[in-house]
Amino acid sequence: MSRRAKMNMAPMAVASDGALVVNTAQLTTSNSLPAIIKAAESTGLDVFIGVVVPERLRSRVLRDLNDAAADIVGRLGPTLTAPVVEASASDHAAVVEHRGRQGRHGGRPQHRRGPRA
Repeated sequence: MSRRAKMNMAPMAVASDGALVVNTAQLTTSNSLPAIIKAAESTGLDVFIGVVVPERLRSRVLRDLNDAAADIVGRLGPTLTAPVVEASASDHAAVVEHRGRQGRHGGRPQHRRGPRA
């Protein structure tokens, strides 16, 4: 038995290559897939055809994407961080003096989460 696909009407998406993709289904009044494809082709622009990842797979795919992004950040990290500059004794004294005038938390109210142990 064939299941009729439901049209996703999100107005746009971002492709992994950075392309912003608009939903061609919103450019036509037809719900017919051939008509929507024809409307996409008539723009003369690149066309992205895809399907939505099913809910049952979504958390796994998002976890894999998160892991891949973490790997990328790990490789980029050393190239993105600035060298650490040691603070002078006078810089440290100025910070201590400033905090002393504002109180321990910089003048911001602190909320306790419960009684201290």
